[in-house]
Amino acid sequence: MRDLRANISSEAGAPQTYEALIKACDDENTKKVLVHLLTREITHANMFMKALESMGKLDDPFFGNIEPDETVKLVFNLSKGQDERGPWNEEPDFDFVENPTPEGSFPPAPVNPDDERHSSKVAAE
Repeated sequence: MRDLRANISSEAGAPQTYEALIKACDDENTKKVLVHLLTREITHANMFMKALESMGKLDDPFFGNIEPDETVKLVFNLSKGQDERGPWNEEPDFDFVENPTPEGSFPPAPVNPDDERHSSKVAAE
C-alpha cells in the first residue's frame, strides 16, 4: 500500500511539471509529446488508485495495521493572521482547538559533539 500511495503522489505531481514545460515551449511537436507524457501520468495514477481500491484501501487514511491513538482527530489553530477553515479541519471529522495553550516546557538544547563551542571547550581541558 505504501508503494502504491507513493506512486500515486509522484504521478499526481508530475503533470504540474509538464504543464510548466508546455507553457514555456514554443515548438508544437514538443508540446504534443509533453501532453502525451502528462496524459500517461494521469493514467498511471488512475491505475494505482484502482489497485488500492481493489484492496479496499483507496479511502483508508491509515497506513498500517496499528490503530492510531485518540489524538487522530485533534488539530490546533496555529495560524498567524487570517484563519482558514474548511473540510480539512472542521467537525465532525476533526476536533479543532481554536486557542491552544502549551503544556509542559521546552526540551533541553541538544549537545552536538561536533559543535565548535563544545570542541574548543574539550580541547582547552
